[in-house]
Amino acid sequence: MEGLWLYNNIFNGSLPREIGNLKNINSLDLSSNKLKGEIPNSLWNLTNLKDLQLQGNSFQGSIPWAIGNLVNLTILSLSRNNFEGEIPNSVGNLTNLKDLDLSKSNRF
Repeated sequence: MEGLWLYNNIFNGSLPREIGNLKNINSLDLSSNKLKGEIPNSLWNLTNLKDLQLQGNSFQGSIPWAIGNLVNLTILSLSRNNFEGEIPNSVGNLTNLKDLDLSKSNRF
């Protein structure tokens, strides 16, 4: 499977850690749902991801340093969530990034 697009549904609860089993996926769009809690660490091991869209949920906590593992990302949207804290320096590892959206409702 190359992409998983489950945007604009009414999925609620937390994102299961098994999401990290999708090793070959390059596009993940879970935007505009009602997902909450912290993003499981297993997500940051999906190093083939080029497009990660999690905007419009209620994810919380800080963005972990491990986000820098996703070096193939070209699109990263975490806007309209409840993230807080500092943006990790490891975001600088995302040298292929063309679009980065951390706006609205986050507290950095």
